Amino acid sequence: MPQAELQRLAGAMARPLSEVMGVASFYHLFRFDPPPPHRCVVCRGTACFVRGAERLEAALQQRGVGFETASCVGACGQAPVLVCDGAVATGDPGALPWL
Repeated sequence: MPQAELQRLAGAMARPLSEVMGVASFYHLFRFDPPPPHRCVVCRGTACFVRGAERLEAALQQRGVGFETASCVGACGQAPVLVCDGAVATGDPGALPWL
């Protein structure tokens, strides 16, 4: 959501910009910057944590790939798990062709 659009919305609703920003920043699905080309989520659930989620995060950071984290993605038997663009990957993120 661009700043100019938030200001326009605040004006149209006759509300202070701080209120509009408060609502927009509360919901994690609202973004202030354009989304990255790929959406990656690293699971930090117990099984993934124990089996190397931090290594997945480090590898993604080294490659400059943006990612989010989740408390569990429900694939504990495949830990550690990385979900990129809806596809579940395990182990080394270097195995993903676009990385």
